[in-house]
Amino acid sequence: MLSTLLRVLVAGRLKPFRLNANEIPRFDPHLEKFGLYAHIPFCRRICPFCPYNKMLYREDKAEEYCKALLVELRRYKEKFSAARIDSVYFGGGTPTSVTPRLVQLIDEIRGGDVAFFRPGNFRR
Repeated sequence: MLSTLLRVLVAGRLKPFRLNANEIPRFDPHLEKFGLYAHIPFCRRICPFCPYNKMLYREDKAEEYCKALLVELRRYKEKFSAARIDSVYFGGGTPTSVTPRLVQLIDEIRGGDVAFFRPGNFRR
């Protein structure tokens, strides 16, 4: 109920957001830097006060979701190859519910196959 109310107040729409799997949102191609947010919607238990998109942890769903996140990171490789990431935030849910996969996602961001997430792009 609260998340529906927030969606109406913030976005001005009642229907949930849905992205087409083949759609890449439009961004300014001249971005020099940006922040990265990855939503991890899994929780070991659902808190009654939490308004965020979440679901009870299931290993099969968490595995599938994290694989999809890796695919999505790779989809943006060409689009932001010159940009620098100035922050990374994992939210949710409970991101630590997928700790082994979270480590893999961080490794990918820091310098895995996705070139624009190379370590030199991070402030230390």
